[in-house]
Amino acid sequence: MVVLVHLLACAFGLGSWVAVNGLWVELPLIVNSLPEGWELPSYLTVIIQLANLGPLLVTVMHKLSPGRLNESAVIYSILSIGILSCVLLIFFWNETTMVAGAPHSTAFFILTFFLSLVDCTSSVSFLPFMMQLPKIYVTTYFIGEGLSGLIPGVVALAQ
Repeated sequence: MVVLVHLLACAFGLGSWVAVNGLWVELPLIVNSLPEGWELPSYLTVIIQLANLGPLLVTVMHKLSPGRLNESAVIYSILSIGILSCVLLIFFWNETTMVAGAPHSTAFFILTFFLSLVDCTSSVSFLPFMMQLPKIYVTTYFIGEGLSGLIPGVVALAQ
């Protein structure tokens, strides 16, 4: 049972940044398909920074009403948003719309924002949840969080 909890804690940590790290790893392939080309990393950087509104909102909610924020509900919500965003990216990542007379990857940008919102918010919502478990599992959670950067890189090398 202890091994199972360690595996689940590691998988929980793995979900923290795996989506955004995966986007960065696939960027050399994506830039050739989207109209923004090599300007795409600049757009992504701004979008990811805007998604830091999620952790700010969670922090403000903790300050305004301490103890009233349901961490489980926040986690279920952000994981659901992340799953939905990943599934929608499968179908719409290369769809473009005309903005100011030029094609732009609006679907990709919007879905990347929601993925980033999930990943940024996980930093301030997953750890308080993990603190409810015995401390021995927190280290395993951090190992999983570290793997969220390693695994996309290894998968990219395998490709």
